[in-house]
Amino acid sequence: MPKTAVEIHLVEKGVHKMNLQKVPEVADVWTTGNWWVGDRTANQLIGRRIFLHKGQDKAAHIGGEILSVSQAPGSDPKRKVFQFRELADCIGTPAPSSGWGNEKCIIWSANQA
Repeated sequence: MPKTAVEIHLVEKGVHKMNLQKVPEVADVWTTGNWWVGDRTANQLIGRRIFLHKGQDKAAHIGGEILSVSQAPGSDPKRKVFQFRELADCIGTPAPSSGWGNEKCIIWSANQA
């Protein structure tokens, strides 16, 4: 059964910590640093939730609804930048306890036939 990406959790460490940016002159909209995510998965996440954590064992300090995804400028085509609208109810969301790899955790749902 095919699976669908339904949310993504990212850990802001090192270079990624410096890449969370507020979009100027747009209320509550942010961009993330660049993350290694395939095109199909990244596109499935548009309209879904994103959560940013300061560690795999930390609750989300920001998150929201993914508005768009784009290729990170000047890097590997699989490196993506997510633009999202901040949602207050995402703050404090616990980090998943498993499924982490490369500072990200994608939550999947099986498609119903």
